[in-house]
Amino acid sequence: EDGKSRLQQAQEEVEDVKGIMLDNMEKANERSGKLKDLEEQAEDLLEKGKVFEKTTDKLKQQHEGTNKKMKFVFIGIGVVAGLIILGLIIFAIVAFFDPEVTSTSSSCNKTGIMAADTQVSDTLKKFAVKVTTASIKERKEIYGDLKQCLMGKELPEPAVKGLCKLFCLTPHRYRDAASRRELLAVIGQLADSQPDVLVSSLLQGLLNCGVISKNGEPSKSSGSAAFIGLSWTCLLIPKVFSAPEKREGPMWKKMVEVQSLLVAEVVGGAKTTAKKSSLRNLCHLWEDKPGLVDHYISTLLTLDQSPTTVPMLGVCLDFCTAQKDKTTIEKHKSALLDLYIKSVLMSKTKPQQHILDKSGSLLRHVTHSEFKELLLPTLQKTMLRSPENAMRTVSFLLSAVTLDLSQYAMDIGKAIASQLKANNAQLMEEAVKAMQNLAQQCSDATAVQDIVTHLFKILGGSEGKLTIVAQKMTVLSGIASCSHHAVSGTSSQTLSSTVSVMFIPYLQQEVHEGTLVHAVSVLSQWSSRLTVEVPATLLDWFKKAYNLKTSTSAVRHAYLQTMLQAFRGDTLAQSSDLIPLLLQTVEKAAAQNSQHALLAEGVAASVLLSRHALLETQTEAKFTSFWNLILDEKKPLFTTEKFLSQGSEE
Repeated sequence: EDGKSRLQQAQEEVEDVKGIMLDNMEKANERSGKLKDLEEQAEDLLEKGKVFEKTTDKLKQQHEGTNKKMKFVFIGIGVVAGLIILGLIIFAIVAFFDPEVTSTSSSCNKTGIMAADTQVSDTLKKFAVKVTTASIKERKEIYGDLKQCLMGKELPEPAVKGLCKLFCLTPHRYRDAASRRELLAVIGQLADSQPDVLVSSLLQGLLNCGVISKNGEPSKSSGSAAFIGLSWTCLLIPKVFSAPEKREGPMWKKMVEVQSLLVAEVVGGAKTTAKKSSLRNLCHLWEDKPGLVDHYISTLLTLDQSPTTVPMLGVCLDFCTAQKDKTTIEKHKSALLDLYIKSVLMSKTKPQQHILDKSGSLLRHVTHSEFKELLLPTLQKTMLRSPENAMRTVSFLLSAVTLDLSQYAMDIGKAIASQLKANNAQLMEEAVKAMQNLAQQCSDATAVQDIVTHLFKILGGSEGKLTIVAQKMTVLSGIASCSHHAVSGTSSQTLSSTVSVMFIPYLQQEVHEGTLVHAVSVLSQWSSRLTVEVPATLLDWFKKAYNLKTSTSAVRHAYLQTMLQAFRGDTLAQSSDLIPLLLQTVEKAAAQNSQHALLAEGVAASVLLSRHALLETQTEAKFTSFWNLILDEKKPLFTTEKFLSQGSEE
């Protein structure tokens, strides 16, 4: 009995020493946090010093003599305060690394603890000191010791919490796979022996250690660190939450919330290989546990509505789509659409790109009725309220849905068109892209033609005269975007012919060279879709426009490029009436071969003439002068070094 009481007394003393050691670790961590606070205070004081400097500069203009004194006073205060805080930081750092603070050996000697518990204490102390070491060899050693120490033992809850805090220091530091595997093995070992306290402490540590960016903008650094943290949580799911009854309550909800934040960081900032690896790990979890992905979606939908949950939901839906699990998708689609509308489509700020990308996983499952009743009214409302925030979101929505949007083309097109003439360059650019995405989802020729007609009316001043060149350019770019439509067959030929002719009235009245060049290049995009016949009206305009006073060398070159797009294949024979004009262009280039612009015109004209020379309907005699000019080795026309060095890729 006396022996038992001594053993019991020794065990109690061991526990006391453990408490002292862990308390020291907690204090060390607190000091680490205080260091950051002190650094922030130092930076704040330095900023205040700068403000003082600016203030003294202003006072100098009014009170020259007094200002000099005040300036030195303020600077002196800033310097003194900075030195004081710097001294405090140095003192805290010294205190943090002082062996007297972290060591518990003297306490161990005084209490006479057993040898085995001394080894545990030393192992934990050594781990706390060397966990962030740069030496991979030392890391392997301390993790090996820690795994040996944990075998067959349960640590007190404060010790596990302290270890979790130390684990969370590593994601930003461990770049090698070996160290990561060692840490993962220790986490697995703790999960087997003390799962509840480990999960609680590790999740809290991940939230507080900087792995998750506070401003919601993932970076490469946060994405890489989140990739590590996500691998820890994926290890815990089968070990702690394998049974369905375990996937209830606040602990499970916290796990899913933290995982969704980590996935957002990985998707938005990590490298492609890390993204694929993380998503693969999640998919393996869901494959091994049927119904688990349904638990994830249900839990995510109970969290506060936030765009940060969208990436994780997108990953879940991608998995369901790959598994052809339509039941789970349909079960949650209504709630998912509500989340998307409130947190993404109606967002008061621009959603991050990775959130838009993953929202496509939901949008591809939207039906016509859901688009018409839910998305379209919200889209129109948000475009009126805050187009600068909504345009990119709307643009992505239009590209993500798998619907023919012809029946909604004018409703959406008008909302986008009104922003093509905004006074915001970025908004105008986004509107051009949105118009292209809308056109790509329209297969009805009438719907596309209605949008183009509306845009030409805007050019004509239906919504106010356009006096700024940039606005005209952007509206024309919007018309160019519509050429990416999904109309096919004879309807496409008819549409292209109709739209090509629409350009002529505008080209007749426009006098600004840059705008004319851009307008003709847009015409080129539409005329490239003429595969059967070029409208006679457009052919006549080519002949007339080439000799107009407004047709400078740059404009004529743009027209020649348009002819190259329009006349090829079955339509080439129609341009035979243009041969004299083309020959004249080449001869003019040869006569003034020192002018780069004329040579550029000559090159374009020569390409079209070369196409004609291959037609059986043309006689060789007609092209004799042409071949003599461009094949003259003594006087090379288009192959001089000067011309080739100055010429554009086109």
